[in-house]
Amino acid sequence: MVLMLGLGHSATRLTGPAAALHPFTPAALFDAPGALGGYWDPSSTGGMFQDIKGRVPVAGPGDPVTLILDGAQGVMAAAGAGPLAQRLSGQGTELFAAPFSTTRNFADNGDGSFTCTGDGSGTSYAYKDGAGITVGDWYFVSYEVFGFLSGGFRARVGTSADDTGIGPWQVANGTVEVLLRGDGSGGNFWIEGTPATQGSVRNVSVRNVPGLHALQEGGDSFRPLLMQEPVSGAWYLSNDLVDDRLTVPLPDLGAQATEWRADETGVVISGGLTIAAGLRDLPVSQKLYAYGVVNRALTAVETAGLTAWLNSKRGV
Repeated sequence: MVLMLGLGHSATRLTGPAAALHPFTPAALFDAPGALGGYWDPSSTGGMFQDIKGRVPVAGPGDPVTLILDGAQGVMAAAGAGPLAQRLSGQGTELFAAPFSTTRNFADNGDGSFTCTGDGSGTSYAYKDGAGITVGDWYFVSYEVFGFLSGGFRARVGTSADDTGIGPWQVANGTVEVLLRGDGSGGNFWIEGTPATQGSVRNVSVRNVPGLHALQEGGDSFRPLLMQEPVSGAWYLSNDLVDDRLTVPLPDLGAQATEWRADETGVVISGGLTIAAGLRDLPVSQKLYAYGVVNRALTAVETAGLTAWLNSKRGV
């Protein structure tokens, strides 16, 4: 079943202030046990980033979008460029807890801090063995560097060299906040010091950021741009219709999945779909205002609510 709702043709369409005040959001479709899928909303600018590590939030129209968090899990708290910890909610439990392990020139100070006294002999680590890192899941990692003299620190989730699982080097005192994707094997979390590292870290935290987050690991030429309608103020992803695309890893959604989108053509809600596990591209539309998918059929009330919400995303 495909329900197509163009400009002005939906009996359930709300406009203007009514659309802005409409209480429905697609998050309600994922409340029931067993619900799978997600949705991605460009108007939730606090959950979009220009880089794959969540260090550079989108700041306004024209910014490339590399990572957009899944809205189905309610992880986004606010927009803006403030500390990432203040813009995320709904995170999992703390994974970095005693007992800890250290190698080479890293030492556990016993108070939650770790000191590295690199002597040039090799890479050193403070790590949590069996931290519960799952391949493909995303994690919010934070720690504070203090007493820094030389070298650098970085975080790793899993054991692979995949760039999405390795944080950038921190080469000064200060707090680090980064989003990393679990990769490799072993489920471990590491703070790494170079052979020359002299300094300490504390307030280390690792928490799962639940959801199915869309990503583009290629260069900027493959990344859509965040844009905004000049009159309505509606936010959308602008694709070049050639090679721009964001990709999300979906679980098996069965044979009764429902998929929806709002773009320049209107609103489309498609039911009764078979969607197998694997990578799925977000629609490559000139203007993608919202997209989502769930592993079940929608009721008439849910369809009406979703239609109104999608039209509100389009600013109509």
